[in-house]
Amino acid sequence: MPAKLLKEDEVIELTGLSRMTLFRLRKKQQIGFYLLADGRTIRYSPEHVEKYLKSREQLCRRGYQTARV
Repeated sequence: MPAKLLKEDEVIELTGLSRMTLFRLRKKQQIGFYLLADGRTIRYSPEHVEKYLKSREQLCRRGYQTARV
């Protein structure tokens, strides 16, 4: 198990996802998580979050311009 596990609130802050969306992603097995020994506490590794975000990454399609900052 990784040294630093993220709390749900930390994942919400990092990703902008809602608590309900995280619940749905766990239920559909689209994001990994750890259920701690108490049987209620959920934690995420940075790798879980990164893997989910990479799965959602899309390349810019032809004809669309990327945002300029």
